[in-house]
Amino acid sequence: MHRWIACAAVLLAFAAPAAAQVREPEMVRIPGGTFVMGTSYDEDEREGVPEPYRELSKPQHKVTIQPFLLAKTTVTSGE
Repeated sequence: MHRWIACAAVLLAFAAPAAAQVREPEMVRIPGGTFVMGTSYDEDEREGVPEPYRELSKPQHKVTIQPFLLAKTTVTSGE
């Protein structure tokens, strides 16, 4: 009976991964805000945008981004 318990303990020790050190990346707070995305017809005319491309940035619309956190440095797959 004790031999079986010892074997089970050895198997569990090899099967369970070692506790990895988890390092939280340093985060930077990015403020939210609102902006208008797209161009007006007057702006396209003023900038000389060729006719076939003028509709690509239409219609103008308001975009709101909520505040969020972003890692200060690159996070690797190992992390």
